[in-house]
Amino acid sequence: MRTDFNFLVQILKPLQPEYIQINEGNVIIKAVKFINKAQTAFEPDILYIDRGLIQIDNLPMQNVLNILCMDSIPVQAHHFENTRLNMIVFKKDVDIYNIFNKIQEALLKEQNLDFWSTKFIYLLTNNYSFQDIIDLGCEMLGNPVSITDMRGKCIGITKNVEISDDGVWNELSTIGYISYNSFMNDLKSNLHTMIGNSKAPFIWADSNTKYRRIFSKIEIGNIQAGTLAVVEYKRPFNENDFSLVSLLCDVVTVELQKNKFINYSSRSIDESILEEFISGKVMRNEAEIIENKRKMLKLASNAILCLITIDVSKAVDGSQLSLNSMSRIIENMFKNSRTIVYNGFITLLLNSKKNNYCFENELKILKGFFEGKQIYAGVSRCFYLLEDMHEHYMQSINALKLGKLMNDGISIYLYEDFAIYHIAEACSGNGDLKKYCHPSLLTLMEYDKHNNTEFTQTLYTYIDCSKSITVTANALNIHRNTLLYRIKKIQEIMNVNLDNSNILLQLHLSFKMIEYEKLNANVTSSMPSYFINNYH
Repeated sequence: MRTDFNFLVQILKPLQPEYIQINEGNVIIKAVKFINKAQTAFEPDILYIDRGLIQIDNLPMQNVLNILCMDSIPVQAHHFENTRLNMIVFKKDVDIYNIFNKIQEALLKEQNLDFWSTKFIYLLTNNYSFQDIIDLGCEMLGNPVSITDMRGKCIGITKNVEISDDGVWNELSTIGYISYNSFMNDLKSNLHTMIGNSKAPFIWADSNTKYRRIFSKIEIGNIQAGTLAVVEYKRPFNENDFSLVSLLCDVVTVELQKNKFINYSSRSIDESILEEFISGKVMRNEAEIIENKRKMLKLASNAILCLITIDVSKAVDGSQLSLNSMSRIIENMFKNSRTIVYNGFITLLLNSKKNNYCFENELKILKGFFEGKQIYAGVSRCFYLLEDMHEHYMQSINALKLGKLMNDGISIYLYEDFAIYHIAEACSGNGDLKKYCHPSLLTLMEYDKHNNTEFTQTLYTYIDCSKSITVTANALNIHRNTLLYRIKKIQEIMNVNLDNSNILLQLHLSFKMIEYEKLNANVTSSMPSYFINNYH
């Protein structure tokens, strides 16, 4: 903020001036001087302090005149009609030296900002490095500085500063990003939300860091792109630091825009490419574009790919900063992986050059990481073509949705296990699911209802156990002869041959459609309640 007459009035108001006259309040004040008795020339950018040596009517008014005086001076009504006069009047017993010091402090603060602004402008216009800007920021603030992007990755930090007793600083300076534990500590303390909602730099202290910080968000086009932090390590903070931090944020923003966000934007090139593919924006006939984007992602032409969509809504606060930080943590678990925050989920792209690789080890790592955190994931089938990514993204989304509906205590859902339910879901969109079920199954369920038998359960278990008599009997805890009798009776009631593979497939699909209806039991179903509830 420039020091104009309006600003000085706000500084001096707590001292309770008698009168204030503002005609040209936006005039910039560069200095403050005491008037001498013989003075006849006055500058429009100077605030003059008078102690009863002059008569206002004798002052020249060709330019704007800024004057601070005591009420011992006779101030007349017509003086306030003068449109070239800015005037503040205090009681004669006011401490004039205190007033002078307050004004001088404001002017020195402005001069300090001008001094550092000039230095930063020189760096920006002469192609100095981003590190040079960070180093000058540290020199200006007298304390070390770090800048992180929206994923918690360090994109700039004061070099050669060891703060051995501050864990977060050590993480940023050594491994280049905040750890999961530090991320969760910040999340619990609501720091991410405070940074996102802040309009100005603020001081932060908590039990997880030894030294206080000044935090300020970095915005590009009104979108948060990162966070600047100053550590109170070399000297204590003072009130002038806030304006200096704001200046440094402005300079960093200019530098990031100048570099077109290549390294520092809230969304990287990899993320932008992933979004194009998973949203279906890239057309299959754009072979050259697809190949260029594959190279940009540094994926081998024969790489096996797999998409995993992760729901962390119950583990983090939902802010963009929290989602991006968690996304970066997950990405760092796997070599050459890519992640993107998309539609409120984190989507992870895994790839491997190994033939017939199925990412079992990666899923085990994720399962261990998810444990106890209420994090859930849907996993697509493996694929090779980037142009198939949208289809496989939808597989991961559907596996996540259907898996959470089943709520069977697991955290990772493979689309392979839920594909048949996806078919049932597609059928349900075309009307009554019952019309897709084999009619003989409804006959069997009606028989069970009226005769208090469990033939439907027996048939389901028999099909689910691949028609193995031994496995099915053990699953039902019955004798094999009892099972053979039930199978014969089932065939009679349904009037079907269970040795017919086509009939078995239709019955299997029918059971899966009923299971899908059970998953959506809260929605009004077209099937009778006993058809949904009594077989399983």
